[in-house]
Amino acid sequence: GARVVSTDITEDLLHLQSVSELYTGNLLKLSTEFAGTNAFNMIKVSDTSGEIFAMDGVGNIHMTQGSLVLTGKDNRGGMSINNGGLSVTGGASIFNQGLTVTEGISVYSSG
Repeated sequence: GARVVSTDITEDLLHLQSVSELYTGNLLKLSTEFAGTNAFNMIKVSDTSGEIFAMDGVGNIHMTQGSLVLTGKDNRGGMSINNGGLSVTGGASIFNQGLTVTEGISVYSSG
């Protein structure tokens, strides 16, 4: 494997940059020679307190610290869930533009 060690505390350890607006490739491509499984991580981010973020070999995202903030550039943000639905533990708050349900809704407990 490769390891970069630097004593400079203000510089990036790895900086990938495209210098052409015509660039159409990948700045970073991670691949494996076999079908992905959840037995390994494609990406893992951690600090001294433990794992922060990981993406396993089948694409499942695990965030164990922090939060997911979707802001969107030029008002093009948002989130779409195409398969598997949404499970929420701890409640949900909708601050703007309400909630639209197109195929029915089930409420198991109210509060």
